Amino acid sequence: MSRIDELTTLLKAVSLLADQNPDFRRQLTEMLERKGEAAKGGEAPEDAPALKSRGASRTSAPRPLRLDALRVLREEGEDALARKLRGYSLAELRAYVAERNLDAAGKTDAMAKPALIAHIIVAVDRKHKRDQKLFG
Repeated sequence: MSRIDELTTLLKAVSLLADQNPDFRRQLTEMLERKGEAAKGGEAPEDAPALKSRGASRTSAPRPLRLDALRVLREEGEDALARKLRGYSLAELRAYVAERNLDAAGKTDAMAKPALIAHIIVAVDRKHKRDQKLFG
C-alpha cells in the first residue's frame, strides 16, 4: 500500500469517527481552525470553508447522566437498567447517548423515550461484547 493510500485510509477513518462522535468532531474542528489561522499568520485561508460545530452549545445542552449502565446491566439486569433510565428525561437520555457515542447511525434523534431506553440497553451490551473481543 502506498503512502497516499495509507493517508487516504487514515483520513477516511478520522472522518468516520468525527461523524460518529460529536466531541471528537468539535475538538478536530477547533484544532483545524487553530492550525489554519497559524499557517496564515492569524488568518484562515480565503477559500477555506467555515468550520463550525453543528451541535448545540454546551450551555444549552442538558447534563449527561452519571450512570454506569454497563455495571447496572451486568449486576442488576436489563429490567433494573430500564427502570433507572426511565427516571431521566428524554433530553438527558439523548445527551447520554451522545456522550457515550451509542448512536453511530444517527437514528436516536427521532426515537421516543421507550425506544431510546431499549436502544441504550442494546448498545451498551453490544459495545461491551465488542470491547471484550478486542481487548480480551
